[in-house]
Amino acid sequence: MNYTEKDVENILSEVMVNEKFTITAVGNHSIGRHLVYKIYTGNSKYIFKIYYIKGKRIREINSLNILQNSGARVPKVIKYGEYHGHNWMISEYIDGVVLEGIFPNLDKENTLSIFKELGEFLGKIHSHMIFDYAANWDEKIKADNFKNYKIKKFEERIKEIENQDLPDKNLLFKAVAIIKEHYKELFSPTKFRLTHNDFDGRNVLVEERAGIYKVKAIIDFEQSYPDNCENDLANLYFKYFIENKEYEKYFMDEYCLYMKIDEDFHRKLKYYLILMVIEHCSWSYEKANDYYSENIEFLKKLL
Repeated sequence: MNYTEKDVENILSEVMVNEKFTITAVGNHSIGRHLVYKIYTGNSKYIFKIYYIKGKRIREINSLNILQNSGARVPKVIKYGEYHGHNWMISEYIDGVVLEGIFPNLDKENTLSIFKELGEFLGKIHSHMIFDYAANWDEKIKADNFKNYKIKKFEERIKEIENQDLPDKNLLFKAVAIIKEHYKELFSPTKFRLTHNDFDGRNVLVEERAGIYKVKAIIDFEQSYPDNCENDLANLYFKYFIENKEYEKYFMDEYCLYMKIDEDFHRKLKYYLILMVIEHCSWSYEKANDYYSENIEFLKKLL
């Protein structure tokens, strides 16, 4: 999909009839997930997103609509449609800055307060609803074949690794063998909860109030669906908690007001992390080589 800004303007001209607008690219377009633009119309701002991958928009729309009454702020869906076979969505623009961008500059006290708030936000998201299973989120996923769907998805990642000239294939194949021994516990959740599946500082908006940054909203739900919500926790261990137990404590103290941590979670955490690294390495060698290398080093420590 090679849309230019002119294509985006053409779509918006059909949607926003008789409105003057300007657009600014705000997404990470180089990795080929989707195109994201900020729309300015007079005194209003919106986010416009075109999805590269079919099925991502329905996940985002469902997630955002469900979470409107969760107590965790997320954008509101405004409009959506299709352009030349690709789905698009216009959503509320929420003022703020991405946590990832200012994270290194936060003092310790503010950092810990942020993790406390993240525990509250994610706790509200995970505890908001339990799903029997929502087949209309993705026709490929149904409750009776959820495990098979997850295994098939994992096997697709294996093929992607096999088809690339990666320098660490033997290490990755060793990791794959470990995951295959733990399919049941990784891919058979007892309860389906809304899972962000990309929950970290890149998808958290914060705002400054009297010199202190506070969490304002969670964004980017195109990978979200009813799943094993422990995946979100594992992502936080990968990104933050393995290296900093104080972050973990402040987060968990608040998260556990909403959600109980399964007594078996910490035993399974290693396998969640291995699975995550395999996923990351399946696509990142060419598109984000530094990220690939970071994951390989992390995997070496796990194994």
